[in-house]
Amino acid sequence: MCWYGPMTPRSPESGFTDTSATQTRPMTEEDREAALDLLESGLQEVPMYRWLLGEGAPSDAYRWYGELLFAENLAGLKGTFDAAGDLIALVAFSEPGRRSAPVSEELKAQNNHWVRALPGFPQRLTELRTKA
Repeated sequence: MCWYGPMTPRSPESGFTDTSATQTRPMTEEDREAALDLLESGLQEVPMYRWLLGEGAPSDAYRWYGELLFAENLAGLKGTFDAAGDLIALVAFSEPGRRSAPVSEELKAQNNHWVRALPGFPQRLTELRTKA
């Protein structure tokens, strides 16, 4: 998976984004809020996630799903930061056979809430997993 936020300004002459001032590094727990901000908006732009969470799902549902993705992929999550230190992109790498990180009690409670609150979510998630 890969999400991009606002990028550094483009040069009018070249049309390319100046990435000379960016830094990419492994994400840490301290990066959670910045990652969730990016994921909350980015996931809403991806048709598969709109389908999965359901058309018209609230922003909070996308933030919750971003929290799941962050927790599950933190070991292989890399972030790109601009010169001001703002997170502008995420990439997750997953090794075959890698175990998911343990889920916190708070995230378990959120999972229970959203699985019940999003009409048809369990069925769509089952469909996604069986067809993927």
